[in-house]
Amino acid sequence: MLDRDRHAAAVTRIHVALDSIHEALRLTEQAAQSLAGVDEMGASQKSVDAIANQLGHTWFGVCATANRLRRNGRLQLR
Repeated sequence: MLDRDRHAAAVTRIHVALDSIHEALRLTEQAAQSLAGVDEMGASQKSVDAIANQLGHTWFGVCATANRLRRNGRLQLR
């Protein structure tokens, strides 16, 4: 496989990963909002909110790492 093909495949996989994390974040935020205002679900809502927060950090981490690898010319499949 040529380097440009390995790069293009890596970019595609990163886009899929970022889209998947974003969808998980959206669904988790939706779950937290659904729990809001339900009696005695405050602790569960906070737990789901923490997961959403971690997903947000994870999305930015994946994006930052991909950008760093791209800038250094090292974004490619193994």
